Amino acid sequence: MKVGKKDANNKDYIPSSAVAQGIRWAADNKVDVINISLGMPQNSQMLKEAVDYALSRNVVIVAAAGNESNHWLFGEPVDFPTREDNSYRRFAWTVYPARYEGVVSVGSVSRLANNALTISDFSNIGKITTVAQGTGVYSTALSGGYASGAGTSYSSPMVAGLAALLKAQNKNLSSQDVHHILYDSSQKLDVPPISGYYLGTYYAPKYQDYYGGGLMNGKRAFTMPRLRMTAEPEPDGRQANVTVKALDDKGALLRNLSSEITVTVNHEDRYKQNKTVSLVNGEWSGPVELSVTDDVYDITIQANDASGRGNEFIESGVAKFSKLPDRPKASIASGTYTGPQTVTLSSATPGAAIYITYDGLNSIELEGPLTISSNTKFYAAAMKNGVWSETAEYAYTIQPAPASGGGGGGNSGCCAGGGGGGGWGGAPAASGDGKSESGSVLSVKPDKAKLLEQLAAAKGAPVTIDAGARSDSPVKQIIVELPGEVWFKAAETGSAFVVRSDQASLNIPSDAFAIESAATPVKLTVTMSQEAPGKPSYAGLASPVFDFTLQAGDRTIEAFDKNVTVLLRYDSAKIGDAAKTGVYVYNAPAGRWEYVGGKAENGAIQVRLSHFSSYAVMEWNRTFDDIAAHWAKATIERMAAKQIADGMTETAFAPEATMTRAQFAALLTRTLKLPTGAKELPFKDVSPDAWYREALAQALAAKLVSGVSDTAFAPEAPVTREQMALMLMNAYGYAQGAESQLPPNAPAFTDREAVSDWAKDSVGRAAGLGLLEGNPDGSFEPQRQATRAQAVTVLNRLLDHTEK
Repeated sequence: MKVGKKDANNKDYIPSSAVAQGIRWAADNKVDVINISLGMPQNSQMLKEAVDYALSRNVVIVAAAGNESNHWLFGEPVDFPTREDNSYRRFAWTVYPARYEGVVSVGSVSRLANNALTISDFSNIGKITTVAQGTGVYSTALSGGYASGAGTSYSSPMVAGLAALLKAQNKNLSSQDVHHILYDSSQKLDVPPISGYYLGTYYAPKYQDYYGGGLMNGKRAFTMPRLRMTAEPEPDGRQANVTVKALDDKGALLRNLSSEITVTVNHEDRYKQNKTVSLVNGEWSGPVELSVTDDVYDITIQANDASGRGNEFIESGVAKFSKLPDRPKASIASGTYTGPQTVTLSSATPGAAIYITYDGLNSIELEGPLTISSNTKFYAAAMKNGVWSETAEYAYTIQPAPASGGGGGGNSGCCAGGGGGGGWGGAPAASGDGKSESGSVLSVKPDKAKLLEQLAAAKGAPVTIDAGARSDSPVKQIIVELPGEVWFKAAETGSAFVVRSDQASLNIPSDAFAIESAATPVKLTVTMSQEAPGKPSYAGLASPVFDFTLQAGDRTIEAFDKNVTVLLRYDSAKIGDAAKTGVYVYNAPAGRWEYVGGKAENGAIQVRLSHFSSYAVMEWNRTFDDIAAHWAKATIERMAAKQIADGMTETAFAPEATMTRAQFAALLTRTLKLPTGAKELPFKDVSPDAWYREALAQALAAKLVSGVSDTAFAPEAPVTREQMALMLMNAYGYAQGAESQLPPNAPAFTDREAVSDWAKDSVGRAAGLGLLEGNPDGSFEPQRQATRAQAVTVLNRLLDHTEK
């Protein structure tokens, strides 16, 4: 089943809805194992439901953990080139769907010179089941054939293969059984996790965060005894009768095995009780205390190793006993109504709190009724003592009232007391919103005690602060204030704060900056206006101008230790071409707007910021008089919107002029947004005041370019097609993480022998990727000079590949 699609720009992409559809198709067709070598940073309710659907049908799902981390610095043994600043360590959390409960999440390891293994530079951490080799893996290539590549997407198929072998040996294994086998049979690596100052805050993650159970081990997966447990609770709930058996890889009882094991009773993750028992002739039976006293409970029982005593075992599956809160009921049933409706949610369980979510990501605790004024769908659940009810779903269609003509589609800003779209995964949202409005200023001061409670419950997940307007009056400024004690607690647990308003959402990591003490308050100010000083006449403003300010006490935070992710909403009616739309920042000293990035989709655009300033969504409609009828007009304008391509003058691009080596190096630097390079250059033909000097230093430091000799670069010489191929492939390897991932098969150019030996491989790979094309007669003409239009076109193709 094909899940990939083409977007409006003919670019390949795989929407989460298509992945979800593919998972359901596989489950319906009785697939045993699904490997998912892709991921996304945000949760998707549709994807989550598809994963749960497959798991409920005993399908084993194996997924890549993601490749956004940077564990090793430049020059360290297993450092991997990236397109971002490599001067500090950082890690990223496991992506979805690998992050979901029940999914086998696979990280990557790399081999050191002494043959030892350690975490791969890029491998994400947090929720990891097992790890496998992640660099130098010979596998199928996207463009066909085979290639050596790197990434967690190369590691996960190895684990999926082992899972398939386990299922082939014993068809009765559940997906949970296979998950336990893969984790427990992994070989523990004799290497400590990396600890140190990550983005301004000291971290010491656990071994399991990096490696899970350890390195996948096929022999141990088949030879370690497996515990199988059954548990039946007594009617009074005081205890359960438990039977544990040790089985071999085919499911037969190991009658000659006697050993101590542990039976663990877990109460809502609040406390655990361990009981050490002895297997005799491969089995044990006896009572286990449950001690149920609450009116709601969620208790699990599991059999596992007796640490330091006896044999190693594959832990059993989990037996679960629960009495959940009653799920919320609405005062008005789902349906179609005329005019605004007031909906009250309640649970029959005394003392249960009620939470709702509109997007499956961000939830808020209700403290009163909802006013539904437009078409709305939401999910609700009750929670007491850390135990959640089943989810209830409600959907309302609101028809306009004859007198007011209200209504309107979507659910953004639909509900008083509710939330809106956009944002990031994480719950629960801050309750007791502490909102107050004065004119066009909205102040938000969430209750400290509730925030601390929600941070504890979030366990490292983001916590949302609702900064949406309470009334229809326009808000021009939002001020969010948090106590320093809350910020300290967030840094301790690893939670980020998601501040969500009607027009912008910010994901602020708690380690983005440090505060002096728990007495230092944190204040975020967002000011919105329609004034964009210095905006060119050809740039169309599609959003307010957002001026962001962050303060810790009296100190203004000038730069972040870790990027802040910002989502800005814009008016789609003001956008004609999404390919020329992005987020721009105002450089006040220079008096100009500069391109930041982002992809405009569905009325919102997201970027990561290293500092705050004034930002806006604009369509950058810059063009040149001499490209009106040129074949590369659309590409040149797109690259001009990203401020990569510039004209020879304000009105002329000179598309057929020859591209020089210096110009191409500068374009590469802008395309990849390279970090600062060395101050000194080895080239004697590059003057200290050359306009391209800094860009050349950046490209040289990233190993994208080289001189024509040790002391000469020939900056004004025309760039040839074979030189361009070499620089392109260096840039591709830098951006993608490993040149070894490139397709090995090249078109059979009729003049291949005319290509210089040093360029043959790069020409072949660039052509294989579609970055460079041959002539209609089958030749490549390696020494032909490239025009400015041709150079911009191949860099546009490079962007299409690296932004996938």
